[in-house]
Amino acid sequence: METKIPIICLSVFSMLTIGLKIEKNKLFNDKLFFYSVGIGLIINFLLLPVLALMIGNLFSLSKEHILGLYLCAICPGGSSGAFFVLRANGNPNLAGVLTSFMSIGNILITPVLFSLFTGNNSSFDPRIMLKLFLTTLLVQGIPLFLGVLIQAMKKNSAPKIAKLTGKLAMASLLAAMVILTFKNYSLIFSFSMNAWFSVFLVLTFAILSGFLGIGLDESSKGTISMVSGIKSLSTALLLTEIFVQNPNTNLIILLYGLNMYWFSELGSRVWKRKKHDF
Repeated sequence: METKIPIICLSVFSMLTIGLKIEKNKLFNDKLFFYSVGIGLIINFLLLPVLALMIGNLFSLSKEHILGLYLCAICPGGSSGAFFVLRANGNPNLAGVLTSFMSIGNILITPVLFSLFTGNNSSFDPRIMLKLFLTTLLVQGIPLFLGVLIQAMKKNSAPKIAKLTGKLAMASLLAAMVILTFKNYSLIFSFSMNAWFSVFLVLTFAILSGFLGIGLDESSKGTISMVSGIKSLSTALLLTEIFVQNPNTNLIILLYGLNMYWFSELGSRVWKRKKHDF
């Protein structure tokens, strides 16, 4: 519970800040906007899942660990990705739309990808899909909509509010990183080097995946990377809790989460510096 509170706060404040920075009149002006969204969806629902399976098999991970790595790959749309987009000086408009599309994909596409790997069609249970929808609505949809609404009605006040919510998101991130690290430090000694390398490689590809956006500006590439780097681990853990019930699968998801925020922070600095170089 102590881990969930800062993560939920991070998600809410991140999406609220993104909403406050979205400029509706510029939302679809970029000719490459939908191309950027398409690249992001292909990376997260096709390339990353395939890569996770390939790396898991290449490093001879157990079936349970491969499943955990695969689940991390097929559950995009972590709303704290919006925070790292801001850290990387990315595109708030693209971040808001891309995160929303991925969250919808979590409800509609992730169960398909899960059933393809496990052969378990029970993930299409309406009750599970409803739970995913409500969770997404509460921690992503409502804060994002509220931010857009405030930006539209109180345009002069929006930058000040965004600055405050950004600081609250940063504080939540620091709390989440510290709690995750100290609560799960024993994971450092419980996994083989192959498991660590597998997680590192998938995370590295996700954080640098924006380079696949040929023809996009650095802001859009960084946005795709940051959104792709943060996964909806709550969705992954929910699926394992209901259908897998194997502690080894849960542990590698936690290992991914333990490293996800550190990698994303480093990645945001790389993309921020790269943007300044152009």
